[in-house]
Amino acid sequence: MECQKEEEIEIDLLQGIVALWRRKWLIAAVIVFTTCCGWLFTLLYPSVNNYEATASIYTLAKSYDSDVTVSAITSEMNLATQTLTNYATVLTSNKFLEKVVVAMEGEYSLSAAQLQRMVSSTSASDTVMYISVSSSDPDLSIALANKVTEEFVKQMNTITQNDSIQILDSANSVGVTRNNRRIVMMFFAIGFLGTVGTILIVELFFPQLRAVSQCVREDSSEILGIVPDFK
Repeated sequence: MECQKEEEIEIDLLQGIVALWRRKWLIAAVIVFTTCCGWLFTLLYPSVNNYEATASIYTLAKSYDSDVTVSAITSEMNLATQTLTNYATVLTSNKFLEKVVVAMEGEYSLSAAQLQRMVSSTSASDTVMYISVSSSDPDLSIALANKVTEEFVKQMNTITQNDSIQILDSANSVGVTRNNRRIVMMFFAIGFLGTVGTILIVELFFPQLRAVSQCVREDSSEILGIVPDFK
């Protein structure tokens, strides 16, 4: 019984593949149509490019007096490293970003909520972290990336009660993310997945008789005959 069910599943999957192959030109036509719609959409409603500026910070190995033990140095360095790693969420917290907004008051009119959607971070290692800001204005992205980085370093050094965390590189250039390409690819995916999904659902889940073998029951009853339907 189990073998028979597995065979039926394989037959259904094969029918789905055959159905997709039979309708390959329909799939291609729908994909071309939806992709052209996406391209036309970007012409009628042009999107603004996003400019991302990135600064980096790191855990600094300080110089110590000769009477300071190695264990004390190691302990302080570990504390700074753990702070940089564990407190990365502070970067996008509303409380921290409110401090950034206050610090740049008069320069840019942004709220903490707006800034939160623009800021992100990635860690290259336990000792290096990249802070990025993305916006539609390249100069704004660079200025905000540097300001957020400066405030974050101050906040982290306050937590660790030392200056072990420092700025490695300030943001001085931007990378461009073109949204138009994403929109066209989204329309392409909608056309492809929508057409393939519709064909498979109709082929596999709608009760249609496509072969005589589908009339055979699980108890191996034989078919005595077929009555044709003439119209």
